[in-house]
Amino acid sequence: MGHGGTARPRPDVSITPDAGISRTSLLGFYKSCHRLVGTIKWSAVSPLSRALGPHGGTRSSIDAMTDWFARPVLHVASVEASLRFYVDRLGFTVAWQFDEDGRVFVAQVDRGSCALIFSDQWPEKVGKGLMFISLNVEPETYDAAVAALDALRAEFEARGAPVKDGRWGYRLLVVEDLDGNQLFFNYPNEPSESIAGLRVR
Repeated sequence: MGHGGTARPRPDVSITPDAGISRTSLLGFYKSCHRLVGTIKWSAVSPLSRALGPHGGTRSSIDAMTDWFARPVLHVASVEASLRFYVDRLGFTVAWQFDEDGRVFVAQVDRGSCALIFSDQWPEKVGKGLMFISLNVEPETYDAAVAALDALRAEFEARGAPVKDGRWGYRLLVVEDLDGNQLFFNYPNEPSESIAGLRVR
């Protein structure tokens, strides 16, 4: 469902290699629908962006006609192994995958409004990714946000996912995948806290 409860159509996806692109290039993208998981919505939008509001600064006229949807590409050694990790350990679902000759080259996983793409095309970039993820909770209170992160941590630990504490202006729940790519889940700051420093233990 999109914002306001309106369903977003999913366009057809065709996998057709272009003359200037290898068959293992990043293909098969589609625009996912936003989904609520209970009362928690995963979001790739930073708290700073939400604070600035929808306009941020000067708004382009095209913004009135389009809805941006961003997905990071995490570079991994094995797409198949990453799919198993994110599904089994972190509770994602497989949205799509592109395979050839029995091998998966590119795939996407979703959980809530968070979508991640995996690719093994650039081995020199493996394990260098970082994703900042916020949980939008209802009601939007400090206590509810802390409880949601604590519950998520308990879920990850029960699934056998590696979790640790960190800090990057916020207290963080940090998950590192098989290749060293990191997911930062931020706890809310208390009203008296200031944003300062980066420290991951």
